[in-house]
Amino acid sequence: MSPYRGRVTVKAWLRGHQFDLQDLADLLSSGHVRVVREDDSYYLTSPDIDSAPQGSTFYNVAASRLTYVNGLGRVNNPGFRPVALTGKYTDGESQHNVIGALSSEVRLRGHVAGVVTTGPNGQPKPDSPSPWPNRLALAETNADVAKVLQIMGSGERLDWVALWKVYEKVAEAVGSEQEIRQKGWATDAEQRAFRVSANLPRVSGDAARHAVDKGTDYPKRTMTIEEGQSFISELVTKWLKTL
Repeated sequence: MSPYRGRVTVKAWLRGHQFDLQDLADLLSSGHVRVVREDDSYYLTSPDIDSAPQGSTFYNVAASRLTYVNGLGRVNNPGFRPVALTGKYTDGESQHNVIGALSSEVRLRGHVAGVVTTGPNGQPKPDSPSPWPNRLALAETNADVAKVLQIMGSGERLDWVALWKVYEKVAEAVGSEQEIRQKGWATDAEQRAFRVSANLPRVSGDAARHAVDKGTDYPKRTMTIEEGQSFISELVTKWLKTL
């Protein structure tokens, strides 16, 4: 049995780029699963980690939860890079370490000015509750959401294979690709551009899903991998809003 069961909150400490860690802290500042900033560090916390089920361990549960959290980060921001567990876990009484490799990266992000909404009296309105904790919680009860977040939260970079799997899963969940268009989540032109870019070697080279290209004409509209990532992030966000 894990020594952390039945004790105070277990903090699963995280590593990653400051931008991505702060994104998660902003998205998951409340709810069942949270990412919390403490001084200049960040940790993941969840009651499931505090009391790992029989036959499991707190760090296995933390790793599983973090996959969904990283997936949510990518849904919110296609430029998000997954964060990782440092291997350090604290519960206020003791510390446990699971050794893992460390890495670093230098990235730049432009400053985006926030928009302050005011009421009739000219005073700032309080922020609306973040919808992201509830969207993450859907993974506990909705197998389609769990699968989508798992795919999006895995790997250093979402390639065409992963993006196509997410697209197929959303289409299956709502009924069809046509239903995606009817709901106004994507146009026919966008779907065609995504499809040819994901599948055809003459568009995406070796990164395409297929190795054999039976066509000859180059499509009129295509997507870069970054555009494909943005397309899927927006699609999943629209889908989650309806659940």
